[in-house]
Amino acid sequence: MTALDNQSGEPPGGSKGIRVRHANTFEGVPVPPRVWHVPGLVPGDNVTLISGDGGLGKSKLALQLCAATALGAPWLRRTIRQGKALYFSAEDDEKELHRRIDEMSVFYGRPISDLPGLALCTVEDGDTVLAATDHGG
Repeated sequence: MTALDNQSGEPPGGSKGIRVRHANTFEGVPVPPRVWHVPGLVPGDNVTLISGDGGLGKSKLALQLCAATALGAPWLRRTIRQGKALYFSAEDDEKELHRRIDEMSVFYGRPISDLPGLALCTVEDGDTVLAATDHGG
């Protein structure tokens, strides 16, 4: 059986591979509602990309979103879903992240201790490869 012969959408052989589903299998199935992290702007439970030229503040904007998520506070004047957040930086060192978190603490009028739901990871001086194929080594 090929992946295209598999109508269920499940990976062949029970493996955790790429799911292939034929469009006609959605016939008669209720359309699930879209979940938003930031209504109308950032979908929830999905990958999101912030892009733009260098130096425009993308990293700071993303860190602000993470802090607002952990605090359950508005972001860009929008209500968002509260939850845990992981901010992964391949550019800023720990000192810069500390400065930025301190600025956000002042902006929100909340102590940094109110951010246990925000985890920070920086690899600015290390290897930024997140995944690689294993060529049978």
